[in-house]
Amino acid sequence: MDRIIRDYWLYDLQPPMSGLDLYTDYPRDDSRRDMQQIRYPLELDQTYLSREMKAFDSRLWMLACYYIFLYRMSGKAWRIVGVKHEKGYVLPLRIRCDASMSFIELYQSLLNKQDALDFAALPLEEIEEAIGCTGLIHTIFGRDHTCQSSCLNWDVEPLYGGEWTLQISYRKQLFKPSTIHRFASFFGCIVKAAMYDSKVTIGAIPLVIEEEMEFMGQVKRVRNSEAQMIGLTENPAEFGSPVMRKRAANCKQKHILLTGATGYLGASVLRELLRTTQAKIYCLVRSEEDDDPYARIARVMKQFFGADMMSELLGRVIAIKGDLEMPQLGLNSCLTERVSMRIDSIIICGIQECYADDPEYYNRINVTSTEHLLSWARERNVRIHYLSSMGVPEGLAERESTAGMYEAGQTNSTKLDHPYYDSKLRAERMLIQACEQEEIAVTIYRLGHLSGDAETGAFPQNVNNSLLYRMLRMILLQGKAPELHHLLDLTPVSYAAQAITALAMRRDTAGHLFHLCNPVQLSIAELAESLGSCGYPIEVLSDSEYEGWLLECSQLGSSHQGDGDLMHYEWEELRREPFRYSCLHTQEFLEESQVECPVPNADYLSLMIKYGVDAEYFPASKSNNN
Repeated sequence: MDRIIRDYWLYDLQPPMSGLDLYTDYPRDDSRRDMQQIRYPLELDQTYLSREMKAFDSRLWMLACYYIFLYRMSGKAWRIVGVKHEKGYVLPLRIRCDASMSFIELYQSLLNKQDALDFAALPLEEIEEAIGCTGLIHTIFGRDHTCQSSCLNWDVEPLYGGEWTLQISYRKQLFKPSTIHRFASFFGCIVKAAMYDSKVTIGAIPLVIEEEMEFMGQVKRVRNSEAQMIGLTENPAEFGSPVMRKRAANCKQKHILLTGATGYLGASVLRELLRTTQAKIYCLVRSEEDDDPYARIARVMKQFFGADMMSELLGRVIAIKGDLEMPQLGLNSCLTERVSMRIDSIIICGIQECYADDPEYYNRINVTSTEHLLSWARERNVRIHYLSSMGVPEGLAERESTAGMYEAGQTNSTKLDHPYYDSKLRAERMLIQACEQEEIAVTIYRLGHLSGDAETGAFPQNVNNSLLYRMLRMILLQGKAPELHHLLDLTPVSYAAQAITALAMRRDTAGHLFHLCNPVQLSIAELAESLGSCGYPIEVLSDSEYEGWLLECSQLGSSHQGDGDLMHYEWEELRREPFRYSCLHTQEFLEESQVECPVPNADYLSLMIKYGVDAEYFPASKSNNN
């Protein structure tokens, strides 16, 4: 077998293939395989169609739309589908699809993959035997059951006169006809969005069928939709020398110094370290003279995760008094020497509220503390894992009016408007410089907008410091929201902790910068739709309509007035350039670890809201009050 073909099978496809969790109307049962078929006209605008299709391969165009459909339905970035070759063969193709990608980027990936392989030379019999299917498009259902027969086959073909139709064959033991029609309508939305604007962002394509849009009063042509999003990518994604990387790869990370363990994210990271490693964890705790640091850690872990956590702390967690803002981490000299002999990894996991206007405070907690950290880490073979903020690339993009971040070695003169993000930027620069000039092993993690735990919906007690939660609370209270060109990021704290731990414990992540955000971000319209499914009908208003509504509330002395003023203030924080967070570099590293970020769908939002209602932070829905 040809080496290129063999490598494609061994490394690109990498069986066993992951399952696709599409919704099914009936329990998954492989005993019956009765197939039903529907034909769905796509009703494409011929003017746009003829213009776009002149420059593109129509077959790959439709295949890209199908990849987007699978990604939006399942949230799985990597997908293998069977592609019908022009000679009639069915071939497996594996491509990554991400919410931050544009349609044209995905199309180009498919084009490059096709051009790189001589499909005619693939060992078809071996592949078909391994896949267990000879259908056109084979969908594997995973987790609970695996259907080895073809369950959902798609084919898009041109008809006489330039019309296009979608033909779907499906197992009627799994799907209702109405569900398949809905799948078809979603596919139609994707095709039309790509046809009107091939640069449209995958995560921004609205999957709302025309009837629903008319009902909601939101019928808009896709080509007149929101402005193109500015992608905030991991930049610099890599820094440092090969010597530094080799040195970091030999670091065992058996004794980890963790800061911020009394906060919700830090405590979640501590739990993940206990669950997934054998390392001993030294928790640096700022505490009063009469406050036992271990007792404080134990109280926090019990409060957040229950009494069962107490047994996991024993023998693994050592709490020590210290302070990052002090020289030598605030440790006494004797303890400094003993700790220094053991520590081979440092995870800086403390996060602070960032809405005060106090440059001196932020300089102390982020810049001065980083100087002390580097001073302590010099001449020691330790790895540094530093938690920064997505506000850094946002602030840089606003400042420079570009999608780019700073490059390594850029002048230190650039200053961000917000003092918190500016202090984080200065800390990042110091760490990158130390990595490149002194070969200190550094990894940087930029954190998005933290949201509730993916399993429980729980959030920390100081939730009112979160712009995301304050904004969500105002929407629920008022039942209205102004349009934004800014996609909303909801990063579950449990995912952030899992990602930090998985990336930190890898031997090859030193000298990398990662974005810890949700690959799937929501428009206000999508958020409103999901909240409606949770029992909170939300009306999305244009800026002028929203301003008029606020004015009317003010003039009438409405009970909404106070909340409306606060809501107006909160929205000002989000009325920026149309940004979207990108985390492609991060997702590539997390792919092997099987750490996946939950999709922010109605189920997840319902979990968040229920916890917030129980905590008396979010209002109960009217349906629950009746």
